[in-house]
Amino acid sequence: MQTLTIGKRKFVLIAERDFRRLQKRAGEPIVREELGADAMRQLKVYRKNRKAASWTSVKRKLGL
Repeated sequence: MQTLTIGKRKFVLIAERDFRRLQKRAGEPIVREELGADAMRQLKVYRKNRKAASWTSVKRKLGL
């Protein structure tokens, strides 16, 4: 897991395979919230500022 701060918002990034494992370990469903349009805009700005060529490179930089 890794924390990403964009502006005043904090995101906890969990790879899909780890999400399923953590859900099983918790023994109860973990609610996964979809990112809203505002958060997606912020992620695009993050991508642009970090000079990442693609979403794949963003994931690589974040260790996902």
